[in-house]
Amino acid sequence: MQDLLNRFLVFELESYKAGELAEIAMLVARSEGKSLADEAASLIAGSCHGSPREVKKRVGELCLTSGISHISKSEVDRFLCQRGIHSEGWTATHFKILGLIGESGSSKARVYTQAGLDPVLVENFEAQLVRAGLVAIEKGHGRTLTSTGRAAFLELSQMFG
Repeated sequence: MQDLLNRFLVFELESYKAGELAEIAMLVARSEGKSLADEAASLIAGSCHGSPREVKKRVGELCLTSGISHISKSEVDRFLCQRGIHSEGWTATHFKILGLIGESGSSKARVYTQAGLDPVLVENFEAQLVRAGLVAIEKGHGRTLTSTGRAAFLELSQMFG
């Protein structure tokens, strides 16, 4: 396997920083003929897990549905809430995966089979939870919630439970 891997170039890309994503949000809003308050752009950036594509998609939808030219933080809060998106970007699917892992942890196979989603999507959502420090992957123990993950699950249960 290593012989095969040695034949390829590997590039490790850094995630976008929150400030860069907020700047992208403002540029997208401007291209739609709107403007975003700094706090609004930061909130959108924080809800997109480092993905400029998600920022563009969310801001585009926000601009399309908002009837005002200058969009405030409270307008973005309302927008995210209406779509079932936590201010940190967590959705009902993230909540479901955290619930499947639960207090006692879970195997990868159980999470993947009981999530009811395409395995590629589960992999993507799980990776976001791991990067955020909500889920730990332990050899021999499968997936476990971190203390931060347990707190987030309780908070999300208010929204999705």
